[in-house]
Formats: sequence, structure tokens, C-alpha cells
Amino acid sequence: MHAQAFDAANVAIAAIERARSTDRTAIRDALRKTDYQSVRGPFKFDSKGDPTLVSHMVRIVDMKETNARL
Repeated sequence: MHAQAFDAANVAIAAIERARSTDRTAIRDALRKTDYQSVRGPFKFDSKGDPTLVSHMVRIVDMKETNARL
């Protein structure tokens, strides 16, 4: 959770800086152009506005890390 919050804050700050404005539309447009090296890997938005960063959950079973299946 902390890494996601850190990335979200940094992506938002970078978009505001790129927009050079506090106008919502300008910030939204700047967010669409995000190309950010996050602590969890490269982060961008696709043409539909969905993030391309794939997050996954890890489950610990018998003291071993495994991919969580939902």
C-alpha cells in the first residue's frame, strides 16, 4: 500500500508540474502523458486511460512466497 501511495503522489505531482497549471483539464491531459519509473516498475496510461502497470498480490504459504490467486 505504501508504494502505491508513494507512486500516486509522485505521478500527481509530476502531472501538475507538466501542466504548469491547477486547471483540472490541463492536469488530466498531463496525467495521460505519464511515463514514470515508479518504485514498482514503469508506469503509463493506455489509450483508454487505464494504467499499464500490472500489480500482483503475494500469498505466504508455509513460509514461502507464492502468487495469490483470487
